Amino acid sequence: MVQNYDIIPTKESLHKIRIALDDKCRLGGDTDTLRHRLTVCREGRLQWEWTKGQIADMRRMDPKRIEDDCLFRPQFHLWPPPRHKAVLWTLATYMTFRSGHELRDYIKEHLWKLYQMKGRLTLVGNYLSLLL
Repeated sequence: MVQNYDIIPTKESLHKIRIALDDKCRLGGDTDTLRHRLTVCREGRLQWEWTKGQIADMRRMDPKRIEDDCLFRPQFHLWPPPRHKAVLWTLATYMTFRSGHELRDYIKEHLWKLYQMKGRLTLVGNYLSLLL
């Protein structure tokens, strides 16, 4: 069970404090939890599958072997350390910026910004070489 710290105001957390009328997702009818929003609900599922593919490429494994729980508790260690940092950055980016924007476009935009920075090879384990 993932512990919920109510970082993202889901309908479940808002319903508990009596701000929302119910705790159901407006798109699917299931309980609107953080897990539901990030891995189950319509566009979240598509974006999560794409993100799992990126992580699988970095970890050199089949995307089907990456469980949804990895998003909430990434318990792995990759070598070299830049690869580990790149996977963690990808997970953090997905969780933080999961919105109506296309995640792929967001990452490309920020890759370009990072590429323009001085000292970029030491930032975030130089994930440019891993994601491109």
